Amino acid sequence: MRALRAGLVVALLALSGCGAPEEAPAREGGDVLIVNAKPYGHDANALLVRDGRIVGIGDEVGLQAQARGEIIRVDAGGGLLVPGLHDAHAHVLGGALGAREADLEPARTVDEALEIVRRWAEEHPDAPWVVGRGWSYNLVPKGEFPTRHMLDRVVPDRAVLLEAYDGHSSWANTRALELAGVTAETPDPADGKIVREADGKTPQGALLESAASLVASNVPEVDRATRLAAVKEALIGYRDLGVTTVHAICASTDELSLYEDLLKDCALPVRVVAALPLDLPIDEVVAVRDRLTKGHPEWLRLGFVKGFLDGVIESKTAFMLEPYVGTTDERGAPNYTREQLQALVDAAHARGVPVALHAIGDAAVRMALDVFQEAARAHPEAQLVGRHRIEHIEVVHEDDLPRFKKLGVVASMQPYHAVPSDAPSPDDVWSANLGPE
Repeated sequence: MRALRAGLVVALLALSGCGAPEEAPAREGGDVLIVNAKPYGHDANALLVRDGRIVGIGDEVGLQAQARGEIIRVDAGGGLLVPGLHDAHAHVLGGALGAREADLEPARTVDEALEIVRRWAEEHPDAPWVVGRGWSYNLVPKGEFPTRHMLDRVVPDRAVLLEAYDGHSSWANTRALELAGVTAETPDPADGKIVREADGKTPQGALLESAASLVASNVPEVDRATRLAAVKEALIGYRDLGVTTVHAICASTDELSLYEDLLKDCALPVRVVAALPLDLPIDEVVAVRDRLTKGHPEWLRLGFVKGFLDGVIESKTAFMLEPYVGTTDERGAPNYTREQLQALVDAAHARGVPVALHAIGDAAVRMALDVFQEAARAHPEAQLVGRHRIEHIEVVHEDDLPRFKKLGVVASMQPYHAVPSDAPSPDDVWSANLGPE
């Protein structure tokens, strides 16, 4: 089936007018006839594609008679033929580069995580920084965070920076904090927090939300050639799993240009719906949208702009209607004032650009729905190319559930966000912060 999927992508790329990846030359005209197949949901053995569209599912002989031009024939080998999957929320570049770093996902204890870090540092002696991703908040008792002293035990001489599995917290060793100039006098940045030791001043090693950038900005930047190769490899991995469209959350126009380069070289293995940051000037966003529309929008187009409205449950940075369990007034906080967010959403809405808002807490979800409702009221003439969406939605108040349908807002919720716990229990950080109810 892997060869079949790759063959289909090559064939459809040829029909798109761009040409095919390096695996095969481009072909002009002609329908694609997939035979010896089991199309999902149909009692048939063949499928006919014309100009990138399915035009027939049925008997091979009948579809052969309908086919036009020089037929591109693909033998499915008796395999199940299913619709291509879409990944509606992917940080492709971050994930692609993360695959080349220390992988902490398997670690269930601090010692296991430290062994992974020690081994990666040993295997990469020339790396100026030891970097990794994937650690769980459950490595330490609930309410606590891993410390710099833990990392110092295994890598005392090089800077270490490890991103949590959700990308909303980082864990640094002493050397990394020193190189970044993060000291007891360093104030918490806006929308971020430096976790402190018992004295309330000394950085403990954990950096929440935007505080991580204080250290991350000092990590040597990966060169463009490496980033381009990593993205291409990741997208090929998607294709080989049957994912044919990826919604790529781009951190910048520079990241978007990686996909544009692949498209230019006819080496884009899957369709990409790109998202740019919400804070980008709307004129720049619209210019990008128009440029992509003039190219091959069936393969690469601007889908929406994306903003972070709050954080995550585990670090109590998600914006909640009620205080977290065990606290009297800690509810998290939004990353924007209502006025700031409304202005950004209004500007995008008025120009027909859909907005996606990361909102995990129920107060953040309500705020997102409120600004979408107001934008539609203020700009009834706007013609959105797509729909506004809210990402993740781990907690939503029951009063707000019907508003999604009423406002036409997409509930862009990934299965993992239903219960992000390693194992839901009173000892699990996510579960404990929310409480049993």
